[in-house]
Amino acid sequence: MYQGVLIRSPLKILLCRGLFYVKFFKTLVLSLQAIDEEFCIGFITFLNNATTSNGKPLSGTTIYHYSRWLKDILQRSVADDLITRNPIDKLIQNKEMPTRPEVQMDYLTVDEVKALIQTPLKQTIIKQAFLFACLTGLRISDVRNLQWSNIKTDGETMRFEIIMKKTDTPLSGKIPNIAKEWMPEPTDSPFVFANLPTASNIDTVIRRWVAQSGIKKHVTFHTARHSFATMGLTLGTDLYTVSKLLGHKSISTTQVYAQIIDKKKDEASDLLDNAF
Repeated sequence: MYQGVLIRSPLKILLCRGLFYVKFFKTLVLSLQAIDEEFCIGFITFLNNATTSNGKPLSGTTIYHYSRWLKDILQRSVADDLITRNPIDKLIQNKEMPTRPEVQMDYLTVDEVKALIQTPLKQTIIKQAFLFACLTGLRISDVRNLQWSNIKTDGETMRFEIIMKKTDTPLSGKIPNIAKEWMPEPTDSPFVFANLPTASNIDTVIRRWVAQSGIKKHVTFHTARHSFATMGLTLGTDLYTVSKLLGHKSISTTQVYAQIIDKKKDEASDLLDNAF
């Protein structure tokens, strides 16, 4: 039962979650029949009171994902006829299961990206890579690994074809004309954005650049990916298409961006109410 679920999880996540499970279960071997509603409530209580190695409480997001992982294991057990029902279902009905916390996510609007375009930056390669990511949605790992051989040209149309480093899955997409403007000229290097600094150094430079532009947000390189998604939804791209452009396996992962846009729409409506 466990092998089919665990083997798909990244090793780091597996080890972290496994540590909390073993601490609670007190054993590496546990009978499925021993897992009932009371057991599940106890596990959630344990997570709510557990701490990290630094002594800090688990975040709401971590608690949500750890309890969801247990739910998925039990659901797989039902599908495999190892148990007759998932005891967590009753907790969901009674609203006792942890829910996904509201995501606080910084992103850049179209106007803010335009402001960054107008703001000079001595580290040209960082500006080019960040704006390219804003306009394509690629993660920093994929921007860093992007090679000229990944770029396919058909007339004036340019596309990228990559294997995403994080998920080891293929992703392809058209490179918008505005994004092409931020691609460096080819050099002897096979990489499009050659000689990018470390991620921490990039983020330090980006924070200063953003502040110089007058934008008062906490921005890292990954903010570019969030910005691509929110700009797309704001401009009218449907959620399914944005999900595919980002390479998400499930549209539920992309849903968080739609929630952010909906919240902003509600805030805009509230402003009208306050105006009158």
